[in-house]
Amino acid sequence: MISGGLDRALKPLDFRSQNPVKIYQFYNKIYSMSYAKNLFVVSMSENSMAYFDLDKLRQGLFEPELIYFSKIKSYIKKALVLNQGNCYLEGSSKGRIAVKYINSYSKFGELYFIK
Repeated sequence: MISGGLDRALKPLDFRSQNPVKIYQFYNKIYSMSYAKNLFVVSMSENSMAYFDLDKLRQGLFEPELIYFSKIKSYIKKALVLNQGNCYLEGSSKGRIAVKYINSYSKFGELYFIK
């Protein structure tokens, strides 16, 4: 299980030891998290987003693949990873949605905006 919130800390928890495995401290408050397969996405205040490769977490590496600012003008409130694990949605407070496709964990694929 991974915990995150307004304290800006993302903590993968191991229930056997009851302590966080690692702690990643963001500069912004965490609003939403979602995952599917090996993709884990975090939406934060100030329109920032981050995504992680969960395979690396299993190997003990807990660093985001990319932290970036969303191009949606109103602030991001929700992140949702689709079942295939290769794309995710960014949902704004004004009802706008952006779809991000990831070809590999180092590059974005095509980006579509839905108003």
